[in-house]
Amino acid sequence: MGRGLGKRSRQCWLVAHVASSVGWFGVAASQLVLKIIATTTNSAELRHAAHVTTQTFDRYLMIPLVLVALASGLVLSLRTKWGLFRHYWVTAKFVLTLVLMVADTIWLGGWAADAVAATAGGGAPADAGYQDTVTYLLTGSVVNLTAILVMVVLSVVKPFGRTARGRRVIRRPVTASG
Repeated sequence: MGRGLGKRSRQCWLVAHVASSVGWFGVAASQLVLKIIATTTNSAELRHAAHVTTQTFDRYLMIPLVLVALASGLVLSLRTKWGLFRHYWVTAKFVLTLVLMVADTIWLGGWAADAVAATAGGGAPADAGYQDTVTYLLTGSVVNLTAILVMVVLSVVKPFGRTARGRRVIRRPVTASG
């Protein structure tokens, strides 16, 4: 085959994948807590600080962790028996990761910036735009955590079997190359 990973290399990639995924979940959970604090506090300073911290986590933790999880997942899927499009669970995790990466960067990142700007003055933002932004941020965080948990379940349960491509690969006769 020649394409596979050696045992030590596979273990290193797997550690990178699991560690970055666990970190991603931890950051997503922390962001949800910060968004709840920003929504429920009466302190303007704490509200603003919670939004700033959320935005900082997004830029400097979330995005790098998602990129490491994506890259290590791609290496593991492409260089092991699982394949990227051979099993539905692997394909589903790949698609979910891409969707979350884009949604987090474009929408949640933008809403976090809006929340920071709205709370920079120190008062309690009462306008409907800020309230909508906070609702979007909270909803986005819940969706994030749910999707990451779905990916964990997919990794453990490995449901749905092989894709049509995966079934074709199994049926393909092995030929001796000489």
